Amino acid sequence: MFHSHPTSAPVPSRTDIAQAGQWQGRPYLIYGLQHAELAAWRIDGESVTALGLVTPGDAAATAATTAGA
Repeated sequence: MFHSHPTSAPVPSRTDIAQAGQWQGRPYLIYGLQHAELAAWRIDGESVTALGLVTPGDAAATAATTAGA
C-alpha cells in the first residue's frame, strides 16, 4: 500500500490504522510531501511497526563491502 500525507509526517494516522483492511501485516508506505520523506510501516490491528528502507545506494555499498570481505 502506498499513499501520501500532503501536510503531515509520513506516520500512520488513526484513519490509516482503522482503514488498513486487506493491507494488515503488509508493508505500508507513506510519503510525506512537506519534507520529501518516505517511511515504511507494518500495521496489524492496532499495532504499528516501523520498517527499514534500503535505497539502491545502500544496497550497492553493502554489496561492495561484502565483496571486499
